[in-house]
Amino acid sequence: QECGTARRHEARGCRICLVEARGRLLHLEGQEAGARLSGLTGMFGPAGTPGEWTLSATLACMVLMWFADDLGYYLFHYASHKVPFLWAFHKVHHSIRELSATCSYHHPLEDLCEFFLILLPVALFVRFDSGSTLPAWLALVLSTQVYFIHSSVNIDIGPLRYIFGENRFHRIHHSLEPQHFNKNFGTITPLFDVLFGTAYFPKKGEWPATGLADTPEPDRIFEFVAMPFQPSSSPVQTTA
Repeated sequence: QECGTARRHEARGCRICLVEARGRLLHLEGQEAGARLSGLTGMFGPAGTPGEWTLSATLACMVLMWFADDLGYYLFHYASHKVPFLWAFHKVHHSIRELSATCSYHHPLEDLCEFFLILLPVALFVRFDSGSTLPAWLALVLSTQVYFIHSSVNIDIGPLRYIFGENRFHRIHHSLEPQHFNKNFGTITPLFDVLFGTAYFPKKGEWPATGLADTPEPDRIFEFVAMPFQPSSSPVQTTA
């Protein structure tokens, strides 16, 4: 379908298509994660019929999934800022200058790298059980987290920000200010940033501009797809 002849219309159409594709990917990842962790049901309660989860199994899987997923993504995310090959794709996401819930998309080849470096290795070592799926409410929470942390609404969740990832915390990661570079890699929880010394909790009223100073946000679909293969003055994001 034509997105229009104007550059802004085409860019908006590109974003909508990418958000829809990302949503489908998150749905598949949620179903895959549910299959991987469904074997925990027998550890925390009777297996029951396929698709039925006890409360203890649900809570245990929720906590383990949050921590396992965020640790894996933290390491991949950190590498994406340090390894030039990975940064070439990740910088497409960082070039976004107006963060919002509809601007959480990444380059499709970055998602492919994430599959081979995180999801596939986990799938080889974690038991699969067929028949059980993730509870709908938990799948909804996990799939919408990525939209919340990129949202443009300045929400302060108080002391809970030291346990759960929030958009103020993640906005620092996208900041244009050098003192914020290479900070706040976690998405679900800031605990791994605290553990590895990369945490920066924003001060009251701290809401920096976002984007990349040397890389404009792509306006056309072709620019979006081709950006990782263009010459860049910064092979990786420099540290303050």
